[in-house]
Amino acid sequence: MKKVIYLGFVLEFFALMLFYGYAYPIVPFWGDDFQYMNTYPTLTLSLASDGWIPSRLLPQYIQTSIAHLAAYVIMPLTNLDFLDSIASASALVLSSAFVGLHILLYLCAFILTTHKTKSLLLSSIFMLGCVTLAKSQMMPLLLPADLMAEGMGYLLTMVCFYTLPYLINLGLVVGIFILVLQGKDSLSTQITIRGGGNTYYSIFSNFFYGKCEYYTC
Repeated sequence: MKKVIYLGFVLEFFALMLFYGYAYPIVPFWGDDFQYMNTYPTLTLSLASDGWIPSRLLPQYIQTSIAHLAAYVIMPLTNLDFLDSIASASALVLSSAFVGLHILLYLCAFILTTHKTKSLLLSSIFMLGCVTLAKSQMMPLLLPADLMAEGMGYLLTMVCFYTLPYLINLGLVVGIFILVLQGKDSLSTQITIRGGGNTYYSIFSNFFYGKCEYYTC
């Protein structure tokens, strides 16, 4: 049964890779896409250096990291052009994030139920619920869409500013919950309160700053 579950996660990863890499690839075309790919984030909370939401550091690091992965790893290894490399890097990161969250949800459900089949079913229902129940106006997990540019396809900036931070935050919460269920309260407290950069970047650096012009805060 364990091998079947592992195979299921592998198939899920490749299915997402095909979806994001070929069926609906993420190709940068907005000015924001290219701006954030070429911007090196800093830890200073300055409007001059960090833009319209200076406290949101994690999304900028994600977007710059995807660009570096595409330019310095995928392009030399595959001989793809830059846009195809960006699409491949985005697909790789998104697929890994989704499958990683699914694995954490499975582990959490397994601790609660001690039944592998039920745990896989429950975690899969949760993941499908995130995909099917979220509306486009609320920046859903699977189908990020910009409210001012509907129909233009995926936006790399929207993926890095919304989808991936959502997945990282959910993964962090589920991971801490797993530690609590395992009786490792002290370790979960250390991660939550004294987690340093990891906890800050995943949660606090995604707070909105000031008035949101187009999005629901």
